[in-house]
Amino acid sequence: LWMRRVLEAPALFSHTADRLFALARAGLLTARVDRVVPLAGVGAAHAAMAARATMGKVLVDVHA
Repeated sequence: LWMRRVLEAPALFSHTADRLFALARAGLLTARVDRVVPLAGVGAAHAAMAARATMGKVLVDVHA
């Protein structure tokens, strides 16, 4: 609901995006990576996400 409100209000979206990018430039945002899976493991990774068994981002390594 919060994101819908942001997307529907251009000024709010702009303000929010500016703040997020400023935090990113300052190195204050980090992504928590739960696991990196090869492309062949996407099915298992999707099942883990559906089961809410992950605690962060699940990355797909298409070169592995």
